[in-house]
Amino acid sequence: MNTAPTHPLVLNLIIASENEPYYLGLMNQWSRYMNIHPNIVSWFIRFQPSLSKPHVFDGNTLWIKGREDGFLIYEKTAKALQICLSLPEYLSIEYVIRTNLSSFYIWDRVMDHLKTAPKHQYITSRIITQTRDNVPYPSGCGMIMSRDVAELWAIDTITPEKQYLSDDWAFGYTLMRHRISIQPALCYMIKDEWIERFKESPVLNELNGIYHVRVKAGTENHRRTYEVENYSYLVDNFYGK
Repeated sequence: MNTAPTHPLVLNLIIASENEPYYLGLMNQWSRYMNIHPNIVSWFIRFQPSLSKPHVFDGNTLWIKGREDGFLIYEKTAKALQICLSLPEYLSIEYVIRTNLSSFYIWDRVMDHLKTAPKHQYITSRIITQTRDNVPYPSGCGMIMSRDVAELWAIDTITPEKQYLSDDWAFGYTLMRHRISIQPALCYMIKDEWIERFKESPVLNELNGIYHVRVKAGTENHRRTYEVENYSYLVDNFYGK
C-alpha cells in the first residue's frame, strides 16, 4: 500500500498506462505529490493481464487483472471503484476524483472547494455539451463526484452506452437517467500557443482560485513531449522541488 492516510476523505483515481513514452514521465511527476495531502488518497489504476489475483495494490498503483485498451476505461474505473469503496479503511471517503495523467491538481484548493460542496448527487467537471442526443457529459480529464455518484459508476451494468462511447460520454447518460446535473468545474486548459513556452507564459498568474490544470499539449506526439516538463514546473511551483 502507499503512504497516504488510512482514513481519507477523498479518493483520487488516475487512469494510467505506459502506452505512450511520455506517460511514464507524467507518472513520475504525479508521484511527487499525489499522496502529500493528509485527506486525499491517490492511486494509479492500471490493467495487467498476467496477474494471478483479481487485483493487487503495489506502491502507488492499483493493478487490476485485464487488458489495457482505451475502450475499457469505463470498466477499469468501475472495477477500481468497486475495489476501493468496499475497503473498510475507505468508509470515510466522501468524494471521488477520476482523472488522468495530464491533469495537475492543487490539493488545498480542492479541499477548500469541497468544504461547501454537496455530499450527495454531486458531480463537477468541465461540461461537454456538443453531443449526439444533446446529452451533456463530464470531461474525463477531471471529475469530482460525491461517493453516491461514484457508486453509480461502480455498478457498470447500468450503463450500456459504455459499449460504443468513451467512458465519460457514456457516464453522461447514467447521470441523465438519474437526473444528476453536472456542475461546471474550476479547470484551466493551457492554451496551445503556450505549450512550448510554458515557463514564459502567464499560466501561473491566471490560476487564482483554480484547482485543476490540464497540461495536455494537443494530439501530436512531438508536442506532447512538452507535457512532462510543464507538469514538473507546476509541481515545483505549488509543492516545492
